[in-house]
Amino acid sequence: IFDDIPDQEKYPRKTIVYGGNLSRLYGIQNLVKGFMQTDLDAELHLYGAGGDAAFIEECAKKDSRIKFFGRVDRKTLLVALKKAHLLVVNKPTADDYSNYSFSSKILEYMASGTPLLTTKVGGMPEEYWKYCYFIVDETCDGIAQTIKSVMEKTAEELRNKGVRARKFAIEQKNCFTMVKEITDFLK
Repeated sequence: IFDDIPDQEKYPRKTIVYGGNLSRLYGIQNLVKGFMQTDLDAELHLYGAGGDAAFIEECAKKDSRIKFFGRVDRKTLLVALKKAHLLVVNKPTADDYSNYSFSSKILEYMASGTPLLTTKVGGMPEEYWKYCYFIVDETCDGIAQTIKSVMEKTAEELRNKGVRARKFAIEQKNCFTMVKEITDFLK
């Protein structure tokens, strides 16, 4: 999906990006509140639509570090994913659906080459764990501390995490390797 998106310079200011459904089902309010509790010189960019869009707009009025872009075309979002310093997926682990499914957004984010911060939902196979940073405490305070901890890592460490995740996603989770796994299983 990133073949037509050239390499991008990172945003001048450290930036965290989320793109997708903006609702409590995806932990958006806790993510935004947690970010607002930090004193980071960074921005949180949110793309998409959903039940919490009005909440995000209100938070953006209170905290100038929060940028709400609403719905955008696919290419604009893919460019933003590559320009970001960190991508985030905050699906609550208490949600049964999250624990019995695997979010394609995780694999898409990994393929961008930008490091990923996510919750450790039950539907994520263990082989992915070494390529992600994790939110363990899903409270606003826990999210704030985790974001702060990850964003304070060196640019080189963040870049290396993203590069390793991209290599894993592209080389080990492409359509050819997945079909081979299915056919091997069937044999």
